[in-house]
Amino acid sequence: MTALKAKAANVKHKIDVDTAEDYANEMESEASFAIDYAIASVEQAKLAVLDALDSRVEAEQVSKQYSVTKGPDGTSAPGRSRVCIRTSAPRR
Repeated sequence: MTALKAKAANVKHKIDVDTAEDYANEMESEASFAIDYAIASVEQAKLAVLDALDSRVEAEQVSKQYSVTKGPDGTSAPGRSRVCIRTSAPRR
C-alpha cells in the first residue's frame, strides 16, 4: 500500500513539474512577444517623427510657394504677386 501511495505521489509531482514548466514556457513566450511589440512600437514612433518633420518642411515650402509679395505698406501690391500654383501632389 505504501508503494502505491509513493507511486501516486511521484506521478502527481511529475504532473506538477510539467505544469510549472509549461507555464514558464508560456510566460517566456509572452515576454518575448511583449519585447518584440515594444521594439516595433519604438520603430513606428521614429517613423512618425520623420513623417512629422517631412510634413512640416513641406508645409513651409507650400506656404512659401503660395505667398504674395507685400508692398512697402504691408498690403498686397497690385501686379507684384508671386503666387505659385503647385502642379504635383504633396509627397507622403
